[in-house]
Amino acid sequence: MKSAVEDDGTLAVHSSLVEGTRKSCFNVIVSVGEPEENKICSNCGLFIRRHLHGSKGKPEIYSSVKSNTNSQKS
Repeated sequence: MKSAVEDDGTLAVHSSLVEGTRKSCFNVIVSVGEPEENKICSNCGLFIRRHLHGSKGKPEIYSSVKSNTNSQKS
């Protein structure tokens, strides 16, 4: 998986969306997590993405994540 943010914090993807939002007088906070976690695919978003795309790596770590988007919300 490739991150949408470079190690130095610059956006590799979606920069025009962020700039357009700023030009419309909105403040934008880009939250990217720790670069070290992104490199080894260990942040929460990457875990969920791998699960939703069928990763078989360690199924026990995904036991609380459901891939069915039609499930009831609590």
